[in-house]
Amino acid sequence: MAVTVWLFLVVGLLSIGYSFFLNARHRRLRREGVPVQGVVVRHVRHSGGEGGSTYHAVVNFTDADGNPREYQIPVSGVKGLPVGGQVALLYLPGAPNKVGVALASKRRQEIAIPAVVGSLFIATAIFFMSGVAHGHG
Repeated sequence: MAVTVWLFLVVGLLSIGYSFFLNARHRRLRREGVPVQGVVVRHVRHSGGEGGSTYHAVVNFTDADGNPREYQIPVSGVKGLPVGGQVALLYLPGAPNKVGVALASKRRQEIAIPAVVGSLFIATAIFFMSGVAHGHG
């Protein structure tokens, strides 16, 4: 049981840490990023656990040097991002592989998902550590 609690704590802390990393990356992109327009060229299906699937938009864009680039949006969903649709992106100068979506709603969603998952894992660990789950509280 103790190993499970520690596992939940570690996964929770790593998830929250990842959301902080993503937030810092998005702040840097907003501050230093080169804005470009991309076009959604397809959606990629990722199989999830228990038969669930997510779809991620793949966007083509051209960097400032004229090189074609491709970026897969990490947040799932195709709503609002149809094939052929325009997507505002930001990438770091000199590092066109470091890309982010300029849409605030997608940025918030990308940051919020690991934060919420991490919080749930930590809350579960605290629940088990408190003894409530065993009727000791």
